Amino acid sequence: THLRVTVGLHSALWLLLANAALLWGFGRRAVVLMWGVFAAVVFGYCPGVVTRVYPWDLPALFFFSLFLACWHRRVYRALPPIVIAGLLFKETTAVLCLAFLFLDIPMKERLRYAVVTAVLFVAVKVAVDVAVHNPVPFLSMTSRPPGGGSLRLVENLRIIGGASLAHPVFINAGTLVALAIVPGRKDRAAWMVRCVAAAFAVSTLCFAMIDEYRIWLELAPLAVYVLAGRFLEDGFRGAAVAGGDQSPAG
Repeated sequence: THLRVTVGLHSALWLLLANAALLWGFGRRAVVLMWGVFAAVVFGYCPGVVTRVYPWDLPALFFFSLFLACWHRRVYRALPPIVIAGLLFKETTAVLCLAFLFLDIPMKERLRYAVVTAVLFVAVKVAVDVAVHNPVPFLSMTSRPPGGGSLRLVENLRIIGGASLAHPVFINAGTLVALAIVPGRKDRAAWMVRCVAAAFAVSTLCFAMIDEYRIWLELAPLAVYVLAGRFLEDGFRGAAVAGGDQSPAG
């Protein structure tokens, strides 16, 4: 009982922090993102969907949410530290390095952000792996040795042909599949999200078990951001300036 309470409080705290980051980043429009993230988390923890809970899943959701909020408010200098801090919980933050290629700044500066962050990521990740004696660098959650046995591509392709509540179609309450098939915005932010989501999906398909719902949670705020922007009148653009939501309507 005490363990369940502890796990519940831990999860609730990180979800609260993720919502706070979204509220700071998007003002009153954040309610759309917060409901979307909540739906993804609640569905993910339904009986028959998630078989286990790890303490780093919702912290990863928080760092992706904070990254999105800072991206939206154009607080670009905060983005590299967020990526590095996030990797201490889950190495999936590596895909956020691709987001720097879509910043609203000259290409030379975008490349500098991306390269510097990637180099720092590798350095910190290697240092952490050495410190904790990780036998498989960059693949902290694999129980298999490096090599062909580490790849799970064939297993995951079989899972796609199966049927369960944890099927990829239902991932993040369906928002991830919707992101892939619903015609959406074609602005810089939308391309960033789709690029990051594609890299995340490919890496997961190769090295993880795609029917383990919890590993997808951090993509929820990104997917809902693009999908909600598709249907909101101004697509979140009214809130995209430092200082929060300054749009007179919506």
